[in-house]
Amino acid sequence: MKASRGGHGETRTLGAPPEHVQLAQQELAQIYDAADMNEKIMLGKIMEIKGRQLLHTRGQCSAKLDIKAND
Repeated sequence: MKASRGGHGETRTLGAPPEHVQLAQQELAQIYDAADMNEKIMLGKIMEIKGRQLLHTRGQCSAKLDIKAND
């Protein structure tokens, strides 16, 4: 068995759940034209949805969100 060389994907974390991404797309489509959208707006909306989930479950779900937008 060979030792790992640290190739691509070994430290990859999952992004937002697909249902959060889909809900964010639906909500943002009501506010923005596609040409005005960017990654930071999308990630902000996903964080908002995650926050609503935390409120709804009274903090009983994970607050961790492993996605980042570049500056």
